[in-house]
Amino acid sequence: TRDIFSDSDTERYLSILEYYRINGFYLFDKNYIFAVYTYLYSLYIDDYYMYMIIPLITLLYSYCKLVKPLKYPVYSFSLVLIATFPVFWQLSASAFKQCIAISFILLALVHIIQTKYKQAVLLSLIASSFHFTALTFFIFSLFFYIRKERVSLNLFFLIWFFSVIFSISGLNSYIPSIIPFYDLVGESKVNIYLESTNNATGFRVDFFLFSLAPVLIIFINRTLVIKDRYIKMIALSYLYFNSIYNIMSFIPFSDRVAAYSWCLSPIILLWSALKCRSSIYMLSSIGIALLNPLIFMYYNSMFIFLK
Repeated sequence: TRDIFSDSDTERYLSILEYYRINGFYLFDKNYIFAVYTYLYSLYIDDYYMYMIIPLITLLYSYCKLVKPLKYPVYSFSLVLIATFPVFWQLSASAFKQCIAISFILLALVHIIQTKYKQAVLLSLIASSFHFTALTFFIFSLFFYIRKERVSLNLFFLIWFFSVIFSISGLNSYIPSIIPFYDLVGESKVNIYLESTNNATGFRVDFFLFSLAPVLIIFINRTLVIKDRYIKMIALSYLYFNSIYNIMSFIPFSDRVAAYSWCLSPIILLWSALKCRSSIYMLSSIGIALLNPLIFMYYNSMFIFLK
């Protein structure tokens, strides 16, 4: 079999599938449901391509459920916008575990919008059994279960602002020495990420710029956001997830944490364009939607050129 701890996510997941097919079940980490799902798949289906397509299908289904309140043809356009967003392809092409975890998180968000908090908590727990980083949304859904409707948008803006300061200053790098994550989570992989310096970049300007546009749109339209429960819940989720990313930006592959907020960006950008009848504003929003991925993908080249 191929190396299960290969650098490529796709190779690693396919190697685990191959391992299960030859040697039987073995728990490589504490993503329990993903392990059981992969093992059952290895028993009954002999098709690697279908194994890779299933996460894409689950993500598309979850997006369909989340954007359903948007009316046709907006519904169709929103799916096109989401499908062309770089984060969508990153998740569906390689990050299988996190792709399925985010699918369950999007479904949990649907239930939060519908005030079905118990179901949201359950779906969040299922998501965390596919990828441990999804535990962050379990805390979020539990917060709503306890607080119900008493949630302040301004409070989340304040948390986001201080999380950015926290990231820029580099103070977040002291977190592992203060909080015993291994004792809390019981996952050795967590400590490997927290203590490693390989591929750790700290505060990244391109990630910050990529995350900033939805925050500005939410802030500018905060009066409308507060009145619209649908977008308010999405906005709160975005600010929460992006704050978590800012706090954890010191870890290697921090884009995996940022992806939870980025997958909501297209919906926020589209909503803002639809709510404002000004053609200039709509064109500006579309421009931001197109510019964000370009900044994200070509930031390094732009920086070298400007130097």
